[in-house]
Amino acid sequence: MAEKTVSVTRSELEVMRQDAMARKPEEACGLLVGREEGDRVKVEEVVPMSNLSKSSERFSIDPEEMYVVLQEAEDKGRTVVGSYHSHPSDHLPSCLDAKYMQHTSYVWMIVPEKGEVRAYVFEDGIKEMRMEEAR
Repeated sequence: MAEKTVSVTRSELEVMRQDAMARKPEEACGLLVGREEGDRVKVEEVVPMSNLSKSSERFSIDPEEMYVVLQEAEDKGRTVVGSYHSHPSDHLPSCLDAKYMQHTSYVWMIVPEKGEVRAYVFEDGIKEMRMEEAR
């Protein structure tokens, strides 16, 4: 299987970073809307979501908000391709992230307080995805 790549614009990365900064110390979270094209995932929109956990160590996206985003994405010929959330320290998936990643096939982007945003997918274990700047 070829390495999966996620394509995201600088402005979308900035939306995630700004959301993470604005919600500190609570974890920021949101959905990534776009398209999958073979081994490439193209993020076309970043949608911040409420963190029902109101925690600095975990996130839980409101299912009603998620449903609205799913419907709007479908109306535009898109889908939810992943999620993002912030970490107070590094970009590595936590044990809790790993537990939940096993039950999804989409992209998990982690926004650390310092450093670069990273993307992961679960395919026979956690794999870091190659990221490229979309235009």
